[in-house]
Amino acid sequence: MKYKVVLTPNAEGDLDEILRFIALDNAVAARKFVAGLRANMSTLGEQPKRCPLAPENGFTAWSCAISSIVTIELSLQSTQA
Repeated sequence: MKYKVVLTPNAEGDLDEILRFIALDNAVAARKFVAGLRANMSTLGEQPKRCPLAPENGFTAWSCAISSIVTIELSLQSTQA
């Protein structure tokens, strides 16, 4: 079953914060890094169980390490009717 990856508001805020922080040194690198994170997250639609449900969210969202330094919170929605 395929899923649509939906970032939680906290995750979107975290990505914005990461982008701003890296951009202080290199704006191009910041955009590339965050784009890479988003690309990695999009693959969760195919393999959502590679990440555990996050207990801090009452097990309603996944907590997934999407790089060696970033863990993000997201939810998945079924794409089947």
